[in-house]
Amino acid sequence: MYAKVNGTRLYYTSLGKGRPVIFLHGGLGFDHTYFRPWVEPLAKRFRVIFYDHRGNGRSEGRDSLQDVDHSTWHDDLDALRAYLGFDKFVLVGHSYGGALGQGYALRYQKHLSGLALVTTYCAWDYMDEIVANARARGTPEQAKAVKDMLIKHVPSDEAFAQLGGVILPLYFKRFDPKVAERIGATTKLSYQAFNRGFIDCHKTFDLTARLPEIKVSTLVIAGRDDWIMPVPRVERIHRGIPNSKLVMFEESGHFPFIEERKKFLKVLGDWMEALPA
Repeated sequence: MYAKVNGTRLYYTSLGKGRPVIFLHGGLGFDHTYFRPWVEPLAKRFRVIFYDHRGNGRSEGRDSLQDVDHSTWHDDLDALRAYLGFDKFVLVGHSYGGALGQGYALRYQKHLSGLALVTTYCAWDYMDEIVANARARGTPEQAKAVKDMLIKHVPSDEAFAQLGGVILPLYFKRFDPKVAERIGATTKLSYQAFNRGFIDCHKTFDLTARLPEIKVSTLVIAGRDDWIMPVPRVERIHRGIPNSKLVMFEESGHFPFIEERKKFLKVLGDWMEALPA
């Protein structure tokens, strides 16, 4: 389905009934489908909304991102919230989606009943650490791909797919090629969104000093084996947000909802059910 909001059309899917929960995918340049089918059982308890950010996946705008920044993506989310008729909802942001989720909370906190931040970061200020982690755990080809990823625009969806295929194993504690095949089969890539978000907009991203302004109940999830969002980087979000709870997933890398699916569904589901009505 498409929502015509904020001068564009956002692709979204709604499952289940009950308290509304909106998931923000990462990347950027990816889409919502990597959440599925892993988190879909939550639709038995809540109304679960997945959508693709402007310029990502099946949403419109990939060829007109030159003036888009984080505030645009925040505004798109709030316009989608209003379109769906939600006064308050739970926001779950993964990776880059978690970075956008923190920004949304700082601007539109009154509409949040809860905020879940999954393997994410509050400042893009540790690229040397990311490269070092890739060198320590990956092949020379993977380490080079990671270094290129941090500084270079990619020229096409095909080049973006190739880059992702090289580094994807690093994101898991125990890599399963079948999982990679499943993600690749459903994901609609956007190299333009990757370039605009990951390369351009990240240059000045740092919300560390503003985290105490987030007062809404917040769940922070870290993967013990996450190389790109290492535990200390996730922990500083927990330290910065006063009303936050940190849960460590010991057997996961960047995708705890895949590697420790049962635990993830219980931790997130129980936390959301305990939020005030």
